[in-house]
Amino acid sequence: MADRKLSTMNVRARETFWERHPQHPDGEVFIAKDEEGIVAETPEALQALGRGKLLRLSGGDDAAKEMEQRAAGEGAVPPKKTPSKEATANAIPEDFPGASLLTGAGYKSTEEVDDASDEELLQISGLGQATLVKIREALG
Repeated sequence: MADRKLSTMNVRARETFWERHPQHPDGEVFIAKDEEGIVAETPEALQALGRGKLLRLSGGDDAAKEMEQRAAGEGAVPPKKTPSKEATANAIPEDFPGASLLTGAGYKSTEEVDDASDEELLQISGLGQATLVKIREALG
């Protein structure tokens, strides 16, 4: 798999989280329990999401900007837009194979799951080959 820049996400730690990885801001991240921070979507960070150690607050390109605004005391960050009907139509259903693991790891739609490689999905703690097969079957 080609080395690609990982997305970042704004998280709150339910337990202390530390990881050294070149994709994290400054090459490593340490977030104390009940604190917020920005992490790269590394396999370890995604596993921590799946285990409930981290809680995703936001993701993508705006995570760093949001944290900078908060740190600079620029007031509240505007709320996210309400998802469109199309986005909610593709939301991961509760009865979807591995739904809680997928949403815990930050996947919001079946389209995102479909776009993920098998290797990426298998990095989610608790998601094994049998569940992966069921996911791929459900996606058609």
